[in-house]
Amino acid sequence: MNFGDRVANAVRERESQVLLGLDPDPAALLPAARAAATGESPAELAASAVAAHCGALIDSAGGACAGVKLQLACFERLGWPGARALAQVAAHAQEAGLLVVADGKRGDVPHTAAAYGQALLGATETPWGPVP
Repeated sequence: MNFGDRVANAVRERESQVLLGLDPDPAALLPAARAAATGESPAELAASAVAAHCGALIDSAGGACAGVKLQLACFERLGWPGARALAQVAAHAQEAGLLVVADGKRGDVPHTAAAYGQALLGATETPWGPVP
């Protein structure tokens, strides 16, 4: 089945055309997600909390959606731990029966452009310390 057919089936089955946009900011996560953070480095702590945050949002709102849209910049700025969190969130969404769309455009709206700048040239501030 091609992607177009999968989209049509998801929309029909869920009776929804909504994609849940997941643009996680490590400084603005659900308290339970922050408490679930594991790892040793700020990047590992932030990425595990981001994965928990996104998982909770999928669990809460996913039933009303056809899929999720994952903003790559928000994961990329956390380095390799962020890539692992992206994979975990995508797998969680697929297990919930949702389509997964990666939003990887560059030069986007200001908060996304800032996240790409942090990923490529700077650091991301998190509750656990900066992630270079």
